[in-house]
Amino acid sequence: MIRNAKPDGFTLQNLKNELNHLGLKDAFPEIEDHAEVVYEHVDRCKKEKYLRTCDLFDAVEKCQLLCILNRVPNFKRFIHNQKGCARVPGLKCEKCKKKKKTSEIQNTMENLQIKGNEKEKELKKREDEMNRLKEELNREKERLNLEKEKNKMLQAELFKLKAEDLGNAVIQQLLDGFGDSSTKNQIKDSPTTSNNSSFPDKCLTCSTRIRSPTVNNIGCPSCKKRFHANVTISGINRFS
Repeated sequence: MIRNAKPDGFTLQNLKNELNHLGLKDAFPEIEDHAEVVYEHVDRCKKEKYLRTCDLFDAVEKCQLLCILNRVPNFKRFIHNQKGCARVPGLKCEKCKKKKKTSEIQNTMENLQIKGNEKEKELKKREDEMNRLKEELNREKERLNLEKEKNKMLQAELFKLKAEDLGNAVIQQLLDGFGDSSTKNQIKDSPTTSNNSSFPDKCLTCSTRIRSPTVNNIGCPSCKKRFHANVTISGINRFS
């Protein structure tokens, strides 16, 4: 019969002593091997501050159950098929271990696949970004080429305008040179006095040369024409 627990609970050694006191060690020599796992479970699930006698009953029961399940594989298989392996603390189910390993492998594969998908998405995102940057670079190159063409056209137009301005300046200089030369020739060929430019070289009556505007000639007061002094009045009237 199970003895009552102390007011301050019982320890792992107390549990082992109780199993030995009940004679369970004779029936199940390995029962003490399960005592530690069962004690930790009972201590973790206790409802009071200290472990009570009812907790000691649960611990003894679970230790016996583990021994029976390990000795009778069909019972363990039944527990596994009912998905109750996790309800028996300390039960080592090979199928659950394999399933757990398989589940862990599947989870690992899923995690790797998720990470692979994330990396693939990240790579695709970077690739899209690179393509976008390449397109922007190509557009910028096209814009620069257009600007270069415009600059070439503007430079050609500017060169043409400069050439036209230079040609106009040369033509103007030539015209100015011709004008200055003509003016100089006119000044050179013109008489030095206004009196000399106003009287004719020849007498308009006898057609002989007048040597001086004041000697041996007279002028008409109305038309300013000059004649030799020996010209008759009739000759003047005839000429007029």
